Amino acid sequence: MQGLIHDMVLTKLDSEEKIIGKKLYDLGYEICIVNDAFQALVHLESHSFDLVLVDLAIPKMDSFWLLMARKCHTPVITLANTTDVLEKLNAFEMGADDYLSKPFNIRELQLRMNVIKRRGKLTENAIRQTIIEFDDTEYSLTCSGHKITLTNTEYRLFKYLYERQGEVVTKEELQQR
Repeated sequence: MQGLIHDMVLTKLDSEEKIIGKKLYDLGYEICIVNDAFQALVHLESHSFDLVLVDLAIPKMDSFWLLMARKCHTPVITLANTTDVLEKLNAFEMGADDYLSKPFNIRELQLRMNVIKRRGKLTENAIRQTIIEFDDTEYSLTCSGHKITLTNTEYRLFKYLYERQGEVVTKEELQQR
């Protein structure tokens, strides 16, 4: 049995979906089942999930709106009762990472879930492994064991931007460096 993985299954909870949830639980997945898109949004805001399964037939709030409204970057696999190409395209345009038409094999779902999670871990590892060391005396930096010597201006600008990753930096701020 694999380690417990926290996933959300968003479904309309008929007997077929209960069976899917039970099978995933039996395979070692820790799941949280919600009955409508509003509950899903509340849970997405207050909990951390590795993956979300969204049944496109859920009530109370259109599932496509859920895909648009989610602010987190949690991967989503959509489950659908149809093989309609337009619905599939819409799901991908709204941010779904994968699409699976019912009926499907639970093993196929498990493999798709594992692929998405594996890709996420590779990205996390790549981000974590990119550590840059700065040498203020030589205007150089070391990245993945490679030393790079820069001009004074290049070094100051690079270091300034590196220290502010994810922030908006204005042209004026850069000109002052």
